[in-house]
Amino acid sequence: LQKIYSLEDKYVYDDWRQLADSNVERLADCALITLPDREHHEAAVQLAKKGYHILLEKPMATKIEHCKEIVQVCRDNNVLL
Repeated sequence: LQKIYSLEDKYVYDDWRQLADSNVERLADCALITLPDREHHEAAVQLAKKGYHILLEKPMATKIEHCKEIVQVCRDNNVLL
C-alpha cells in the first residue's frame, strides 16, 4: 500500500503502538483493528485515547470488563466504535 499510494516512511508503521505514539500529521480518522483477539483491548483503548475512531473485529475483547472499558474510553474521547 505504501507504494500504491506513495506514502512517505513516516506514515507507515510495523506496529500499532508506533501509530499511537506518533506525533506525525494524521492521514486517517479511524483505525481498523485486525489483531489477535487478546490484543483488541489494549489497541482500542490506546488509539481511542488518541482520538481515532475504532473499527474492531469480533470479538470486541476476551473479557467483559475489557469490552466495557473500550466502550467507556470511546465515549470519554468522543470517538465512534
